[in-house]
Order: sequence, then C-alpha cells, then structure tokens
Amino acid sequence: RAEAAEKSAAEKNSFFSTISHDMRTPLNAVIGFAGLARQESGSAIKDEYLSKIQISGELLNSLINDTLTIAKANSGKLELKPEPVDTNRLTRDIAESVRAAAEQKGVCFTTDDAGLRRRTVLADKLNISKIFLNLLSNAVKFTPAGGHVSYSVCDDPGGAADAAMVFKVSDDGIGMSAE
Repeated sequence: RAEAAEKSAAEKNSFFSTISHDMRTPLNAVIGFAGLARQESGSAIKDEYLSKIQISGELLNSLINDTLTIAKANSGKLELKPEPVDTNRLTRDIAESVRAAAEQKGVCFTTDDAGLRRRTVLADKLNISKIFLNLLSNAVKFTPAGGHVSYSVCDDPGGAADAAMVFKVSDDGIGMSAE
C-alpha cells in the first residue's frame, strides 16, 4: 500500500509539473506582450501586441481548462477532441506563444512554414499545441543566450495521407535523452 501511495503521489507531482510548465510559456507571452503594448503609442503596433496577447491567452485558457489530460491518459479515459484546424494558423499560433520567451532570453527563434500547403485538417488542437509548446519551450530553456532555436513545418513529400506533415524543432541546447 505504501508503495502504491508513493507511486500515486509521484504521478500527481509529475502531472502538475508538466501542466505548470505547459502554462508558463503562454503566460510569459501574455505578460511580455501586455508590457510592450502598454509602452507603445502607435495603434498598429499596439494592435499587433494585443493580438499576440489574445492568442497566448486563448492557448493558456485551453491548457487550464484541460489540466486533467494527463490523468485521463494514465487512466485510459483520454478522449481526443478532433476539430477543424487550419494548419498554418496552428503552427503560427504555437510559434507566437514561444517567441516572447526566446526574445526575453536572447535566443534567436526562427520559424519556417513555407513548405506547408494551407489546408484544414481534423486534429486535437489542444494536445498538438501542448506537445510543440513543450518541445519549443524546452528548446528555449536549454539553449544559452545567443543561441538558436528553429521550428519548421512542411508537407511530408513521402506521406501517404494528404494531411501528412513534418514538424522539426532544432536548437543549440544540450539536447534531450532518447527516452
């Protein structure tokens, strides 16, 4: 019993660590862009910052509303929620949520979706966003100032399905374990 309780506590700690990490990136973007918007007198630039705040805030709200995802997955009760998703908008929204953290740390963050044909696919937007926010925020976190993080998305030329895409995250950081 004690071993099972310890395992349960460790799983809960891991869950909350993951969720807080996933929420930190869009929250930092909201805070950063809000500060920039407050300092900006021109309406076009202020509107751009406010748009980025809205995108990051919507993502953060989705993450908060779905904090039980990991627990559901562990219990076998995870239900995917496919919805129509614009592939280009999804990749750009994810990138914008990470860009402020990269700029604040002094990491050059580049994106490339030139090889991605615009289309709408059925996908679980929240879970896809979580995966790439985790990868990208870790890339920024573990890349030293002055380093580079790149995020590219393109159609998979060898993909059997029309919706096959290749996502690539690379950085100058310490790398990740095979696990």
